Amino acid sequence: MILNKNLSRVITLSLIVLGFLGIIYSNDLVQNNKETVFLTEQGVLSYLDFKDKFNEKSFVILKKDFKNIVSPNQKEEFKKKSKTLIEGCAGECEVITEEELPSNFSDIIRIEGEHYLGLIIISEQVHIQDILAKVESDRYWGKINQNLHLVGVPYTNKLLNKYSKSIKEKLFPALFAGVFIILLILTKSVKRALFLFFPCLLAASISLSITKFLFNESNLVISIIPLLMFVINFSLVFHIYYTSVEMKSVYRGVLLKKKPILLMVLTTFVGFLSLYFSHLRAISVFGLLSSGLILSSSIMTILWVLTASNSFNILSEEDVPVLVEKNFLGKILSGFLSIKKVVILSITGLVLGSISFKGIRVLTDATEYFPKSSFIKESILEVSTQILGPPVLDIVLKFKNDLTISELKEIEKLENKLLSRMRERNPHYNLLSANLLTRKANEVYTGESRLPDYRLSYLTVFSRVPNSLREGFPLENDYRINILAPPMNVHDYEDLLKDVQVVFKDYDKSFNGLYYHLMIAQKEMIYTLFKSFSISLVVIAFIAFIAFRKVKVFFIFLFVNIIPVFISFVFLKIFGLSFNIATVMTYSISLGLIVDSSFHIIDALDKKHLTDNFFYNTIVKPVSGSSLILTFCFLFFIMNDFLPIREFGICLSIIIFLGMIFDLKVLPTLYLKNRDLL
Repeated sequence: MILNKNLSRVITLSLIVLGFLGIIYSNDLVQNNKETVFLTEQGVLSYLDFKDKFNEKSFVILKKDFKNIVSPNQKEEFKKKSKTLIEGCAGECEVITEEELPSNFSDIIRIEGEHYLGLIIISEQVHIQDILAKVESDRYWGKINQNLHLVGVPYTNKLLNKYSKSIKEKLFPALFAGVFIILLILTKSVKRALFLFFPCLLAASISLSITKFLFNESNLVISIIPLLMFVINFSLVFHIYYTSVEMKSVYRGVLLKKKPILLMVLTTFVGFLSLYFSHLRAISVFGLLSSGLILSSSIMTILWVLTASNSFNILSEEDVPVLVEKNFLGKILSGFLSIKKVVILSITGLVLGSISFKGIRVLTDATEYFPKSSFIKESILEVSTQILGPPVLDIVLKFKNDLTISELKEIEKLENKLLSRMRERNPHYNLLSANLLTRKANEVYTGESRLPDYRLSYLTVFSRVPNSLREGFPLENDYRINILAPPMNVHDYEDLLKDVQVVFKDYDKSFNGLYYHLMIAQKEMIYTLFKSFSISLVVIAFIAFIAFRKVKVFFIFLFVNIIPVFISFVFLKIFGLSFNIATVMTYSISLGLIVDSSFHIIDALDKKHLTDNFFYNTIVKPVSGSSLILTFCFLFFIMNDFLPIREFGICLSIIIFLGMIFDLKVLPTLYLKNRDLL
């Protein structure tokens, strides 16, 4: 042993204490998906500048249903309850009900109906979250998605916080418990099961603690990191364990595996670090944080297996488990595919994968993420179609000087043309602008729904518009047009942008708004992660080439990691899965897991006098065991009703399983060619 018994016990005890302190420290880690969390760096700067220039504030629309026709008494009570919501806001919140709206706005904002009353809450995100908490705690407002309906970015973020919180509170415990039970069955020993399980738990605990220490909160992207650290270290400790069983010593097992262990840690680090260069801040932070944790957690895992095995006599002479003969599954996984079968499988996978890829939908509409049984999507659409949709696009027309009345009237014609085009696809599109507000105000005071003929008259009428509406549309060099509509997916959104480009083709313009930047960012994220996967794969293959000094290793690494990706597209299409904020991350994540096994396999195949039993016990068993356990555990994510998390688990299960098949059945065939195991 490299350490004496007492020192081993001190280090082992320290790691145990560190793990449990991490769990206690991170127990109150909160989920907070801020409005800009999924934007690109450029998008954040652009949106914050736009928000400051146009005094943009967040808002939520609330709709309360009544069984019968709304009575005057119910209206009065609703008004009083509405005012109590903004108590404590220090004048930074505003509630708009029917009374605060001009009488001729009913064709745009239908804030009252026979059987419902609505209101609009305007403020900053932090205040709106407090108001939403008041709404949920007051029985007067009713049950959300039944007789109470909400729509707006702050409400969507609140829902994302709720469902992403379930990762820590439900999925983590379920996954950890499932892995431990399976380890208990495989090792037939509580001591050995705990020996294998604890370093994985320690890695997750440290990840949660570091996240809290650095950010004091988590989000939908970062919350996946502890799960990844658990999985990566599980794969590492599994390989060490089975090699140690064969070598009858943990120390000798680690020494034998030092090269593939170093390579798997290095390449996984490189793969995740590549995400740091993403334009999306959330992904960039994810890449930097996860890559650092991969190094630190791997060191602690190796330190654990060396010291804990010495402290608790794991794999000592009296503790070495008896290796069983190959079972039916072991025999299937031990055999290699012929070159002919590899070629057929690969060509079929490439062709079918390419065809399937085109049919996989890109899902960016957050209303699609929530379970159908919750009726959240239907509730949001109900408010969007009956009262008012959320702002989905801001068009900023740029002028060198103040606008003349003729320019304003020309813009009005184009606004009407754009609105007509949009309503051909969906009648619930609406448009807000200085022109519309001025026309509405002019109708109230003169009875004529048109723009004044002179600029001074225009400005006078515009000044009579309620300040809460007017302040977002300043009449300066930049002219703002705000498009409101029910939530939509990326394809419908691209059609909207095309309409704007056609109608305002002769104008210098820019697009802005939170919804716009979210759409751009999610498309960017999908592109970024696939690009990161490709670059990481090439870099990792090059590292493999340097490590093993064989050109064929470079191409084998590319082959056994690219073909499973194409085959996975077939299953995504069959099961109706989508590319969304979670599933696209599985490819970079799975790459780190699959190449780990590839290094162990090539390192073993390079050894002289390699026997079938040694290869089975030190390679086939840990690779198949860890892969099948993780595949099985990630399939439990099917039970989660939040679509990104559910599809994340299914997608990761598919890729891990396919990666295992290619590692065990295809990689040796390509590497050995006509040479068999002895």
